Amino acid sequence: GKTADIAMCTAVLDSLRARDILSEAEYKVVSAEHIAKFFTSRLGQRMLNSPRIEREFPIFAEVPACDIMLDQPGNTIIQGRADMFFVEDGKIVLVDYKSDSAKSLEAELDAYIRQLSIYRTVLPIVTGLEVKEIYLYSFSGDKEILVE
Repeated sequence: GKTADIAMCTAVLDSLRARDILSEAEYKVVSAEHIAKFFTSRLGQRMLNSPRIEREFPIFAEVPACDIMLDQPGNTIIQGRADMFFVEDGKIVLVDYKSDSAKSLEAELDAYIRQLSIYRTVLPIVTGLEVKEIYLYSFSGDKEILVE
């Protein structure tokens, strides 16, 4: 149930703090309740049922610049880290976690969408798998936002 989920998330957070994986400041702002809500959300349940889950996945690729910025010649290097993706039906579902307030998330939405569309281009090169869906997941709002 929900109580057990929150208790489990709290225990994991306590363990991460005890091992200095989370700083004291990080530990104070992370909410076990919001994390538990993610795992019980439709998106979280899909992730948990996936045969492959990648967290903090490194992205490094050389791609034609015109794939990223129109009318640019040559190639460009893309380097970044995808928060999480999981594989569903042989395709990637990319999830970018956000802790912004609703107002801040709305203000930054275009920039987040640009970054994620670059990942949509690069992930198939790096993984060999097509990107099926892209989501932003707002922990402050406990909701998923389908980007593409």
